[in-house]
Amino acid sequence: MTIDSLAEAIQKTLKSIPHSFGSCVMMSVGLVAVLKYDYSIEAIAVLGDLSINDLHVFKCENNIRMPSYEDELINEQWGGHCWVEVGNILCDLSIFRTAY
Repeated sequence: MTIDSLAEAIQKTLKSIPHSFGSCVMMSVGLVAVLKYDYSIEAIAVLGDLSINDLHVFKCENNIRMPSYEDELINEQWGGHCWVEVGNILCDLSIFRTAY
């Protein structure tokens, strides 16, 4: 993996996902998919909390339940955060979109 290919994948992902609050999961899994399918780079999306100076900005209190049948819509709130790990590099594409 090169930093240039990572930067290119990030730009592709940012251009393809519309601006919206709370889109960290969509943006993170989008980046993982672009890295895997367009660049053959392995990455993982990580779910958890986001704290700044010991103050929780996003806190994962509980998990959203899994659908019990195909095409079931789950309408629940989730307060955590999602980011991407590529080897020892952390990528948080949504931080400036969700910081508002």
